[in-house]
Amino acid sequence: MTSFGVATLSATIATAIGVLASFALTRYRFRLRELYRTFGIVPMIVPGVILGVGLRFYFQFLLPVEPGLLATVLTHSLYGLPFVLLIVTARLYTFDESLEEAARDLGADPLTTFRDVTFPVVAPAIAAGFLFAWIRSFEDY
Repeated sequence: MTSFGVATLSATIATAIGVLASFALTRYRFRLRELYRTFGIVPMIVPGVILGVGLRFYFQFLLPVEPGLLATVLTHSLYGLPFVLLIVTARLYTFDESLEEAARDLGADPLTTFRDVTFPVVAPAIAAGFLFAWIRSFEDY
């Protein structure tokens, strides 16, 4: 697989996980929420060599994944996750939830509210997060 394919696959995985985590971190209150947020940005803070060695041991001993394409895609997804998480979370914190409330008051179901109100506002942040994750993966493979 080429750099383009690895970057696209890993950025897609990072974006899917990052968007779901961003919605969970901004919309719901639960125990240890800040700890989860911190763990989400750790791959951005920890030097790549240390994270790489740690993931190598993790893949070798705890998760039976052979070194290869799968391990590369999972590792690159982990590298891209903080970018998606931070960008989408920042957008969701500035999102005016009264827009969703107005849509629900006007009779829109939750799916319609998400499709017509929430997604168009958050889509640029999702695209930016995907792009950052893709570039991060592309430059490393």
